[in-house]
Amino acid sequence: MLADKSEELAEAAEVTYERAVTSLRQPVNALGVAGALSLLVSAVLQPGTTLQFLGVLGLELTTLRYLLQFESPRAAAQGITGEEGLRVPPWLPGVSRA
Repeated sequence: MLADKSEELAEAAEVTYERAVTSLRQPVNALGVAGALSLLVSAVLQPGTTLQFLGVLGLELTTLRYLLQFESPRAAAQGITGEEGLRVPPWLPGVSRA
């Protein structure tokens, strides 16, 4: 019984290995894996830089979320400058919503 399980496990590992090798032979997949590994190594070696990057990314996504509320670029510009009333997002704390 244990021998059967180990044979099944060995067969599954061989199939998985063959699929991985076949997939990595395609340049797009290989580049994706190489890019992910390089990001992982960079994150491990330079955690301060990684946290700064994530902080900037968070600010950019928050700004994008706010700007996507508007129907047009003109409406966004008017909302930001305060013309015709400032549309303050409900999730923004400490801002008067007059």
